[in-house]
Amino acid sequence: MPCLQKRYRLSYYIYYHTGQEPPEYLLDSIQSIKNVEIKANISLITDQNIMIDGVNIIPVEKIISKQSKSIMKMKLFKKDVNPLWQASIFRIFLIRDAIKFLDISSCYHFDSDVLLFMDSSEFEPTISDFDGLYITPCNKNEYVFGFSRFGSLAKTEAICKILYKLIFNPFLRYFYYVDMPNEMQLLAGIAKRKPELIKTLNIIPSKEANFLFDPSSYGQYLGGTHAGHQPGFTQKSHIIGEQIINENITPLMIEDKPYVLRDGEKYPLINLHIHSKKTKLFLK
Repeated sequence: MPCLQKRYRLSYYIYYHTGQEPPEYLLDSIQSIKNVEIKANISLITDQNIMIDGVNIIPVEKIISKQSKSIMKMKLFKKDVNPLWQASIFRIFLIRDAIKFLDISSCYHFDSDVLLFMDSSEFEPTISDFDGLYITPCNKNEYVFGFSRFGSLAKTEAICKILYKLIFNPFLRYFYYVDMPNEMQLLAGIAKRKPELIKTLNIIPSKEANFLFDPSSYGQYLGGTHAGHQPGFTQKSHIIGEQIINENITPLMIEDKPYVLRDGEKYPLINLHIHSKKTKLFLK
C-alpha cells in the first residue's frame, strides 16, 4: 500500500502595528514564529511603508472597512495619554478586515511582545473544536491577547458588531466592564453573555491541559515588566499570579524553553508574553 503523508495545514499569523516603525521586540516576535514554524504565513497590518523579510505587509488603507473607519473616530480613550488603549480596540476590527481580505478560515494573533515556542501543528488539534475567538484570560474580568485564535468570520463579525455598539453607547457599555472599558474588559464582558463567541485557553496545569498559554503572567515572572519590575514579579490579581504566590505552580526555563512545574510534572508553554520587551533574552 502507498505511504500516506500527513497533509500540512498552513497556519496564518496576523500582527497589528501602526504609528511608527516596528520596534525590535516585534521583529523578535516574528522571528520566534519563523524559528518553530518554517511554513507559517505571517502578515502585518500597518500604516508604515516598510518591508520585512518573509512577512506579508497589509496596508491599513487597503483593507479597512466602513465600520472600522467609524471605530477610528471613536471618542472612547481619545483624550487618554496612552494611545494603546485605542489601538488595542482598533486591531480587533482590522484583524477582522484582514481575515476577509485574505479569505482565510482562522488565524492566530498576539501582542507584539509575545514569543512563540511551538509549531502550531502540535497545539492546533487541541483548540480546533471551537470556531469563535479563543483567547487567554488574565483574570475573570480581563481577557488579553497574550495568545488568541480567531475562528469563523461569522463569529468574528458578531464580536465586532457587539463591540461597535458598546463603543458608541456609554450606557450599554457600562454593563460590560468593571472599572475600565478597555478591550480586555469588554471582551470578557461579551464572553460572559455570549460564550458561544469567546472561549478561554488553558493557562493553568491540569490533567486535561497538555500545553499551556501565557496571557502575560508567566512572561512577567520570567522576564519582569517594562515598568521596572525584575524577574520573579507576579500579581495576586492574576489567575496565574495567585497560583504562583500560593506555591502551586512554578514557571521556569529548561534548555531555552518555558515550562510550568506542578506536582513534579512539567507543562510546556506555547508562548511567553515578555512585558519587559527584553525579547532577545528568550529568543534562541
